[in-house]
Amino acid sequence: MADQLRGDALFSYAVEHYLDTVYRAAFHAAPSPQDAEDVTQEVFEALLRSGKRFREPEHLRAWLLRVTVNKCKNLYRAKRRTEVPLTEAVRARYQVINSRLWEQFERGEVSKEKLQSQRFDELFAELGLPHSGADFNRTYMDALGEQGCSIPGAADVCRRLAQLCPLYLVTNGVSRTQHRRLQGSDITPYIADVFVSEDTGYQKPQREYFDYVAAHIPDFDRAVALLVGDSLTSDMMGGQNAGIDTCWYNPGGKPNALGVPITYEIARLEELPALVAGA
Repeated sequence: MADQLRGDALFSYAVEHYLDTVYRAAFHAAPSPQDAEDVTQEVFEALLRSGKRFREPEHLRAWLLRVTVNKCKNLYRAKRRTEVPLTEAVRARYQVINSRLWEQFERGEVSKEKLQSQRFDELFAELGLPHSGADFNRTYMDALGEQGCSIPGAADVCRRLAQLCPLYLVTNGVSRTQHRRLQGSDITPYIADVFVSEDTGYQKPQREYFDYVAAHIPDFDRAVALLVGDSLTSDMMGGQNAGIDTCWYNPGGKPNALGVPITYEIARLEELPALVAGA
């Protein structure tokens, strides 16, 4: 057994026989299901790096469970230490950093994983806080997934629109978070389907993303479709790339500084039903 349980053979054996065991232990010991998934991956990565050898399978199992429990304890300690004063200045600075990184993601310059941790790493560095962006992002994404609120009046607008045409959501958000948010949203009953970039392999504003969406909507016709969104760089530019009419939701009256071609512009969601009915 000692000759078998080492190196790549050890890793393969551990994954085959103890993956479920480790995940179940992490699920019960970690702060959240997402943390449990992350801990499980980290445990097996630690095994691969460790170079350890085990004479018996039970020794391997005990080591895996011990590392799992320790990582979960460390997560709880990290979450207790990660306290950020949420002033208006901090909120505004985060929004600037987050928007810049999302624009870089839309241009294919950073990965989604890098975006999620770097936005907090940069913020904490500016605030002089010794927190881990990756650890904080896990907490943030879990909390975000519990938020199902929408813009006031959005549910009624969606209800009226659904009587005119099928509605689909297209988003660059994180798949697990977006689907959890929709479970508690008041617009969900009116949505025919949801397309999250993480599930498609592409993202807005790439044409390939919209090609994927078009291929998965029955009888989709770009000539009569309308893409509604509040982002010039992902939504409006995405519609331009895909050959789809666009409607810029611009409640703040911001200038189109990028000069992106836009078919329609509205300041209130309540304008949409009449626009769609008359299109």
